[in-house]
Amino acid sequence: MLDLTELDDTAFEFKEATFTEGKKTGLKGFVVAGDLNNTNTKLAYFEEIARESFIQDSFIQNLNNVVEFAGRCFFARFENNIVRDCDNVVKLTTTNDGANKPNGVRIINNDFSGNWATPLALAIYIADDILFVRIEGNWIEGYQVAIEDHGTGTIIANNHKIVTEYKCIKLYPTDFEGSEATRIVNNYLQSQKDWCIYNYVTNAEVKVNDNTTLINNGLGFFNAYANVYGNFIGNTMVYYTNATSAVFIKGLLNNCEIVGNKLLGSMISPRGIGLDLDTSSALNTITGNTFIGLDKAINQCGVRAIIQSNTFQEIATTTIITNGYCEVKDNIFRNCTGFTFQTTDKVRYNQGYSTENSGTATITGDGTTTTFTVDIAHGLVKDTVIAKITLDRDGTVDKVYLVDTNADDFKETLRVQVTFASAPADGEEVPIYWEAQVVS
Repeated sequence: MLDLTELDDTAFEFKEATFTEGKKTGLKGFVVAGDLNNTNTKLAYFEEIARESFIQDSFIQNLNNVVEFAGRCFFARFENNIVRDCDNVVKLTTTNDGANKPNGVRIINNDFSGNWATPLALAIYIADDILFVRIEGNWIEGYQVAIEDHGTGTIIANNHKIVTEYKCIKLYPTDFEGSEATRIVNNYLQSQKDWCIYNYVTNAEVKVNDNTTLINNGLGFFNAYANVYGNFIGNTMVYYTNATSAVFIKGLLNNCEIVGNKLLGSMISPRGIGLDLDTSSALNTITGNTFIGLDKAINQCGVRAIIQSNTFQEIATTTIITNGYCEVKDNIFRNCTGFTFQTTDKVRYNQGYSTENSGTATITGDGTTTTFTVDIAHGLVKDTVIAKITLDRDGTVDKVYLVDTNADDFKETLRVQVTFASAPADGEEVPIYWEAQVVS
């Protein structure tokens, strides 16, 4: 065992001046212990080792700093290690005023276990503009923050469990788009007291999909802190395990896609909020999501949003609040309450919130009467309605008007008066075809 409890410095230091560029350099198979309270102790420091510096297959315990890859440590690896009660485990930094970067680092298949009694500060740190770090297949728990990422094109994928006291992932991504966006894919994320993913930066793309997330104690999943464009947040399973104030997505988002997520609260005791976007958000697409057992599904969506082909079920307080010029169509609402739409919205073809309806009413002839009046329940959510009436034979539609038949200040009935050119035969049932639609 390598005992670093009395060391007040770095145990191993590898620099370009010592090692030939391109030569593999690192530590493998070590058992290391130290003193967590000694902030100066560090297991290893790598600087300008241009290819494959590494720490692999080691057991490391009670260190305040484990490893720093600085400068051009391209494709460095921290892999297959067991880390117990260590703070600041992997740190990626630049040299030469930011010009030299450890791009392409791989942090793979490690077990980071901090301390739940007193959660440690940080597991992984990535400095500004470092490119294409991959964090995959790890188990990270017992930290205040698991990953703080200031880099570009980071991929955080397939991690078995990231469970923290505060933020699982803090993002400060550089302004890149498309394939260079930060990607958070197929992870299990859980924060005890704060956001699972928190984005601090304007105009940077973040792709979040296929994750499983537990939201505890009124905590959120994703907060776009600044004016964020072009994010994709999709195919994520979210479980609200406690208070009604938990939020899946909150903040100022523009031109983002929120697609195919499943948000599950409790059908017996609804809790949690699905989306709570800033009212200045714009041009977001919210499609194919499932909101079940929530207190509020879409508390705000911003302006000019498309809300389409979603399923809402057992929503207790607020199903949708829009902010104007939105298109809400082809959704399914089951046992939902609380709809607030603006007059500039287009709300059409939703099940469980009918803004259009049609059918066939009938009258029965007696051989002499030519004028008939029939009441039709339009079944729409509002009584600002236009209607179209069609007869199957020669005649006129004399009157069509709305009536409040049960004195509840809502005109739920279309009263239609028609006159046929000739009296229907005695006992003949004559159809009257109707269509009605909410206009505002």
